[in-house]
Amino acid sequence: MTGQIAFARTLRALDGDNFRLPKLGLFFAIAILAAWTWWFLTPSIPDYSEIVQNASLQWSGPHRVATTDLRAVVPFPKSGTPAQLRSEGQTIRARVFGYRLSMTPYITHLLIFDVPATIQPPLPSHATIEVASGRVSPAALLIRSLLR
Repeated sequence: MTGQIAFARTLRALDGDNFRLPKLGLFFAIAILAAWTWWFLTPSIPDYSEIVQNASLQWSGPHRVATTDLRAVVPFPKSGTPAQLRSEGQTIRARVFGYRLSMTPYITHLLIFDVPATIQPPLPSHATIEVASGRVSPAALLIRSLLR
């Protein structure tokens, strides 16, 4: 076989191949990369930057009440805001149900949490309360952790 014949066969083989499978794979790779970039740059994760240390918890009824001085949480969280109660290595995910001010004898702020019914006693009497103050993107979390 001469060089011209081999070259002609190579050109015919390349003309016959439509590259459908590599094009399809490239399309899916670009789509996955675009979706991951969208997730990485849009605020989708709760930002638990409002933290109250050593809050005393009182558990009662369907809603559990956390009693503490919440001047650190400004403005007061809206109903349905995600929160976490951390105590003794245990993290309880909750939602803010409401809040109120008690004026007797000292001004005490009460945050009422909706805790899932799956949480069973014994329940902690003191915990760190983390209330979501907004949403943050994974990119912002990465930059924040790199700057610390």
